[in-house]
Amino acid sequence: MLDIATYTGGIAETNGYLCHLNDAQILIDAPDGIVDWLRARGASVDALLLTHAHFDHVLDAAAVQEGWKCPTYAFTDPTPELTLEAMLASAGPSLQVRPYSVDHHVVEGEPLTLAGTAFDVLHIPGHSPDSVTFAPEGTGVLFGGDVLFQMGIGRDDLPGGDGALLRRGIREKLYELDDDLQIYPGHGAPTTIGAEKRSNPFVRA
Repeated sequence: MLDIATYTGGIAETNGYLCHLNDAQILIDAPDGIVDWLRARGASVDALLLTHAHFDHVLDAAAVQEGWKCPTYAFTDPTPELTLEAMLASAGPSLQVRPYSVDHHVVEGEPLTLAGTAFDVLHIPGHSPDSVTFAPEGTGVLFGGDVLFQMGIGRDDLPGGDGALLRRGIREKLYELDDDLQIYPGHGAPTTIGAEKRSNPFVRA
């Protein structure tokens, strides 16, 4: 059984998701402020999954690791380019992401099992080179990060962005999934694959 609680916070109004899956609590992304929210709920964190390393998704990653000693799963290790710290430093006062570690690098097509459930991983770059989505099998849910939104897609004008690559990944990977699959995105409200295939103005099926 999957139960999802949503946190939204930080300067970019970024979503983080606490998933109660079987007997485990799995956190998807770690935006600024989520640690206080978790503690207020009396939550535990058994694993942290990161959809990509942009600062607004990882500002509390180090604090989550310190607070719950949980393993972290992501496509690759963070760098100042991936977190956007390098870009921001060139424009003025720098933003700093506290260093965090990635314990397990996820790979599309390789099995990832948490709480007795297999997670399908898709690597869909274009917003960020390290963007991945996570879909726990049998739940009808996909955590999409900043790939596909309700009537929108991720920005492609940031370092490492590629609009053509992003659109191709959405068409060839996400739009091949079941129309009823619910997408929980990195920003904004949930949507479904079918709704975006029919109506998304940026990527039509």
